[in-house]
Amino acid sequence: MKRACLLGVLALLVAAPPALGATGKIVFASNRSDGNRELYIVNADGSGEHRLTFNDLKRLLDTTDGNLSVHARKLEDAQYIVVEKSFAGRLPRDEIKQLFHSAQVFAFPSVTEAEAFGIVQIEAMAAGLPIVNTHLPTTVPLVARHNLEALTVAPGDPQALSQALNCILDDPALGERLGSAGQQRAMREFDQAAFRTRMTAIYEDAQRTRKDRLVARRT
Repeated sequence: MKRACLLGVLALLVAAPPALGATGKIVFASNRSDGNRELYIVNADGSGEHRLTFNDLKRLLDTTDGNLSVHARKLEDAQYIVVEKSFAGRLPRDEIKQLFHSAQVFAFPSVTEAEAFGIVQIEAMAAGLPIVNTHLPTTVPLVARHNLEALTVAPGDPQALSQALNCILDDPALGERLGSAGQQRAMREFDQAAFRTRMTAIYEDAQRTRKDRLVARRT
């Protein structure tokens, strides 16, 4: 049975990569905590992983392109990995929306504090997708909360990530609960109308405070 998984950077279930071995892999790219980036190729059952740094990719592909989705596509074209669906690279917004609605889970495996919020999480939540994110000291795990709208795992732990993904994929009721709650939260807390209302209130409050201070100084 085919299972759809959408990752924050890029991800697809892949068949046996001839140069890397093992089957049933999830492929994704991620920033490392030291600021460098790697292409991760992780067994879906969490039994193993491969990491390709930019130096590895340069050696394999003879390229210095900084777009990791381009690297993934080149790995596919060179048959280092065999995927069930091709890596699409950058897509227009309407196609991204279609991908959200065709997926079963959205993975957001950020590992660096530079990921301060994650608007893409809200987009996935609005589409009704359950989230798998990471426990960063930022607002990322506060947008989609553990066991409410998401399953949250430690950053930089591919085994925990794959286990959380499989947990949702193997339990449709769990995915439905998290996805439904996430969609409601996205509409209630992060809708543009709600955002504008709150921002207007903040600016109006700041303006009133400033006026009150000016009046206090004059008196």
